[in-house]
Amino acid sequence: MGGFLKRFFAVGPGVGAELTDVEKVMAYASAGANLALPREITHELHLPTEAGTRALLPIIDRDDRVIHALIDPKTGESRITVKHTTILTPDLIERMRAELENAARSFGGTYVGWDSTITP
Repeated sequence: MGGFLKRFFAVGPGVGAELTDVEKVMAYASAGANLALPREITHELHLPTEAGTRALLPIIDRDDRVIHALIDPKTGESRITVKHTTILTPDLIERMRAELENAARSFGGTYVGWDSTITP
């Protein structure tokens, strides 16, 4: 997908640019998000095997999280989303990224990133 289409179809601040977690949180605030209000934050991970996914899920499961794993039945590769509602802060995002990145890496996977809604 070309640069224009990628920017056109993408959602969130800083589209088309790789921002640090702090820059992305500040971009949400600049776009009009009230960071004092709780909001849903979605993290995405990719894992190469079904066995790794099944081993990872209980490690990252918490009462305040909703986790969905989509496993490709042919390849075993999976896309995992971890959603939670909280107040968006750079510290929270950095802690969540570190936790999920380390957990995914333990099973040969990767942390893809996070996103949230821009609500006033």
